[in-house]
Amino acid sequence: MIDDSLNEDIEPQSLLEMLGFGQESNLRYCWIKRGNQNEVDHVSKWYALGNHDTKKTIESSTFMGDVESHEGSHVYFSPNEFFSWRNTKQVSLLHSNFLDIDTVDHKILTEEQESTLINEVFEQLIESGVPWPSALVKSGSGGIHLYWAYSPVPAYKYNVAAWKEVTEKLASSLKGGDLWSVDLSASLDVSRVLRLPGSIHPKSGRTVTEQIISPDLYHFSNLLKSFDLVHLQNKKVTKLHTTKATPAVTEKRRSVGKHNIKTWWANTFFHIISKGRKEGFSEGQRDYAAFMLFVALRHIKGCPEKALEEVKELNDEFIHLSHSELNTYLKTASTTQYKYKKDTLYNYLKNNLGVDPSYLYSSQPVRLSPVERNKRQSKGALNAAQTKKLNTLSKLKAMYQKAKREGTKSTQGAIAISCSLSVRTVRRYWREVINVPGAIRLCSI
Repeated sequence: MIDDSLNEDIEPQSLLEMLGFGQESNLRYCWIKRGNQNEVDHVSKWYALGNHDTKKTIESSTFMGDVESHEGSHVYFSPNEFFSWRNTKQVSLLHSNFLDIDTVDHKILTEEQESTLINEVFEQLIESGVPWPSALVKSGSGGIHLYWAYSPVPAYKYNVAAWKEVTEKLASSLKGGDLWSVDLSASLDVSRVLRLPGSIHPKSGRTVTEQIISPDLYHFSNLLKSFDLVHLQNKKVTKLHTTKATPAVTEKRRSVGKHNIKTWWANTFFHIISKGRKEGFSEGQRDYAAFMLFVALRHIKGCPEKALEEVKELNDEFIHLSHSELNTYLKTASTTQYKYKKDTLYNYLKNNLGVDPSYLYSSQPVRLSPVERNKRQSKGALNAAQTKKLNTLSKLKAMYQKAKREGTKSTQGAIAISCSLSVRTVRRYWREVINVPGAIRLCSI
């Protein structure tokens, strides 16, 4: 039975709370960057939060106040902690694995494109069967950051090596899409700083928002176990350093391979919106979809008002009930916290919504064979390369045509400067750029 009576007193946490933000044993680094390097009003300032004998540190509340006074700035924070300066050799505590999912060519996406990106990412996560992320952060540009948070572990060399292996496994489960790809180098940087939830993305003007998918923390060893990487954690190595006691919030743990209540409902939520965005719902399914989305969101968010607000947005997107109909269907669910047996929920999803509910009985992640995994990775790499090539060619052609219309230089060097590309890159695409009809070329003789 899907009964959350054991979790009724657990309120959804913010991502920063899950990562121990403001309760550092060592140092956490934050960065405020305003403008470009060449601008007069350029500001680039680092802040150290936590405890250190010689380094100047500040309270998290002071930093957050400074963020508010720097409107129009890029704001970042480090998920992990450091002994002294922010670099890989100085990492002291690991709080989370993360994936930086960026937009193609760093373009700013519309909110509709952002929804498409998120939908594709979670479809691939579901398909690959990797452990469910703890939180999702919308970076403001259309890209997202995914976090797998756990009780902090000392950053011994073998733990950092295992951390990187887990990241590679997580990244390989996502093959990318037309709008996005995983920034693997950023995701593998244990000292990386990522956008701070609640800050503003200056280029898009949108707020960096978070969504907690599961408020309970993983345990690092169980996360390793889910990828058959336990052997990388050498428990016989002598401790090189000690750390202070961790906050009480870090005591919550989750066993990988077993659903907790909020994770289970988050999985249900994403299955329903995936079906809705890809295929939509028939007239007879719309009330069921709205009702079950609301029930799932109540379990995830713990707040009927927030759940109702989000369901209204989803209704406008792909359910399309009138507001009066929506309020009628959700009336009882607004005052009652529904709980379902597994079999009942299975039949509800399958018979009323046409959603595949087999995930409810999946106790172990579905593993792809090495051959299939390599095939998908190769296909994703080819798709990404082809998309990048088409975007570059399109940019070069547009600049070439513009130069011809305006009567300015249209040489390879001039086009390279205008497009911020190397001359070598322009030379590689040049024949396709000029595209002279009827021209006899060596490759056609």
